[in-house]
This record gives sequence, structure tokens and C-alpha cells, in this order.
Amino acid sequence: MPAASQPSPTPPANPNPPTYSGGGFSASGGSGSSSLGASGWISRGRTRLSLGAGWGSASNGSYALISGGVGYFLMTGLEAGLDGEAWLGNDPQIYKVTPGLRYVFPMGDRLFPYVGGFYRRVYYSDEEPLNSVGGRVGAYVPIGGRAYAGAGAVFEQQLNCDTRVYKYCNTTYPEFTLAFTF
Repeated sequence: MPAASQPSPTPPANPNPPTYSGGGFSASGGSGSSSLGASGWISRGRTRLSLGAGWGSASNGSYALISGGVGYFLMTGLEAGLDGEAWLGNDPQIYKVTPGLRYVFPMGDRLFPYVGGFYRRVYYSDEEPLNSVGGRVGAYVPIGGRAYAGAGAVFEQQLNCDTRVYKYCNTTYPEFTLAFTF
């Protein structure tokens, strides 16, 4: 599960755009075979469990991030998942809930491209929640019998975005994954 950034409210009078950055570590566990080469980790009936930690910034605040998620492969390559994040250590506190679908292409032994879409609900400790939709694209590469790394890009569009309150209504950011299967 990647650590990622979410647009934060920026009053219209603020001439400085918010900055977004993040990083972190994610470890995932899956049931069944640990063979990545045979695409066993993306087979129908497999389960993904994820835990992550990292850091991020939104506008002028820095945050510690804690994340977790679960996914289930409905068919080979197609995962339905539910992920969550907590951005803590600054005001406002931010909580994200993200259901989504991801398709991992079972193409050989070395490279596993993926595409996906998601809906996100973001709760702030002192503001109204926001909704967004987005898409992602990237690839996973096996780095051992029980581990894989991934890199990709995410585009996220805020729904019902009020440009008088928010300087940006969409954002693009990288996502990175380091996962282990058990």
C-alpha cells in the first residue's frame, strides 16, 4: 500500500500552493503459493493483507502515516480491495478510506503491469469530508521467491471541488510498493 498525498484545503487568499510529498514502506501478506513466476500470487481466491507506515506533507504540515488494507482476487489478476490511511501528528488529522479494483496482467515471470480505479472518502478532524475518484497504472517486479517491488503513478480527481476553497482539484503522484507474500 503506498503512501500518498491528498489535497488539503487552501484558502483562496493563500498565494502559496500546497505541496504534496510522501514516502513509506508497505508489507503485504497473501495466502497460498509464494511463487511469483507462475503468477500464483494473483490467482483467483488469493488474499492480500497490507500494513504500511511512512510520512507525508499536505500544505504546510508534515504527517506520520499508518495504513492497512485487504484485497481478494475475484479471478486471476482482478483484485477488489479496501484500504485505509491515517495521517497523524498535525492538524487537521486526515483519515482515508479507499475501495478499489486493480487488474494485474499475468504476463510471464519478470514484469506484472497493473491498472486500477478507486473511489476515496477523506475525513478531516475539523472539516467536511471530501470524495474523489482516481486511476493508477504501474508494474510489479519479483525480487525474490516471496517478495516483489512495484512502482506506478496515480491520478486523483476531487468530486464537487470548490475552487474558492481548494487551490487544486486534482493531483498526480507516484506510488511505490515493497511487498512480501506468506
